[in-house]
Amino acid sequence: MSVRCIDSMTFTLHKATLADAAPIERLIGESVRGLSRDYYTSAQIDAALGTAFGLDRTLITDGTYFVAEAGASIVGCGGWSRRKTLFGGDQQPGREPALLDPARDAARVRAFFVRPDWARRGIGRAILSRCEQEVTAEGFTRAELVATLVERFPWREVLVVDDGSTDATAARAEAAGARVLRHPYNKGNGAAVKTGIREARGDVVVLLDASKPVSLAPLAWALSRLGSGRDAVVLRGRYIVARRLTVLPVVVRAAGPGVLFEAVFEQRAQELGIDIVGSRSRRPVPLLLRPVLRFLAA
Repeated sequence: MSVRCIDSMTFTLHKATLADAAPIERLIGESVRGLSRDYYTSAQIDAALGTAFGLDRTLITDGTYFVAEAGASIVGCGGWSRRKTLFGGDQQPGREPALLDPARDAARVRAFFVRPDWARRGIGRAILSRCEQEVTAEGFTRAELVATLVERFPWREVLVVDDGSTDATAARAEAAGARVLRHPYNKGNGAAVKTGIREARGDVVVLLDASKPVSLAPLAWALSRLGSGRDAVVLRGRYIVARRLTVLPVVVRAAGPGVLFEAVFEQRAQELGIDIVGSRSRRPVPLLLRPVLRFLAA
């Protein structure tokens, strides 16, 4: 496949082979060091190369990885995967080689890199188009990718609370540029939330459960509600978005499973300037707790 880019220079796309591995690895180093230096520190780049930013040879042997060539040089690469691994090279810990189910899972978009002098010439778009065609042909109806975290916006930070995990959570998060806070042992969700709130530096805090997928549309809506004057938004089971006010600890507790506190909280939410979206468990309040509920709601 031959593609003419916007400045009339031509590159060709073909599936990578293991013979391309060495030049691909050189390209990855050039791409990351040349295009990421405004967003990552040198230490972060060095730590990520070969692990988070690296060649996954499984993509080549699966026949799902492409290279873009101009003349005799590889100037871009990228692909997709039918396996569970989300990102990273051969040395990345926590790899998951199990196959995805096209009827249930999203295909993975993986490992796009472009040589700096070929950036913004349509290579990524051309490779992505090929990936979309193949993903569809294999029966997948959607695809997803893991975006790396950059420091382009100094007014925001990403905190990850590693609550005593024994997997590669902390290493992956740090390689992606997050600030990782570690608990020496598993203290539970409540303690993790409190640690994150205490250490957060921003004026607005967004709490996410790392085990659940992120959908940007409801998150954007919740942030817009803060922009229109609300103090907090609780999207049950998904997000908590709140200003760093005294109301924030109250919101965190109210988002939990406690039947008694949720019932009280809903009655006070509008007074506190809080939106609550989504259904909660409709289990009846236990009979012995009803007098306490009436007392708290009074």
